[in-house]
Amino acid sequence: MEQLGQFSAWDPGRRAPSKAERAAWQRERQRREVEAGYRQLAELCRLGETAAARRLAQRNPHWGYAIADGEVIAASEAPY
Repeated sequence: MEQLGQFSAWDPGRRAPSKAERAAWQRERQRREVEAGYRQLAELCRLGETAAARRLAQRNPHWGYAIADGEVIAASEAPY
């Protein structure tokens, strides 16, 4: 860690991330969010809370999951 006196108000600081870096970070964040959503849905189903899991999946369609017969499935495979 640098001491406060070593910082300059005129120093540009760290460089701004490129569009490609920002896009990669965005994709990674979305991937982690989808994985976390799957884990939440699977845990609710495991606990027998399929109605809660179904509501959660419906509130988050961008996750791409649905609940059928108490299991988490890809929304594209959902029977409804």
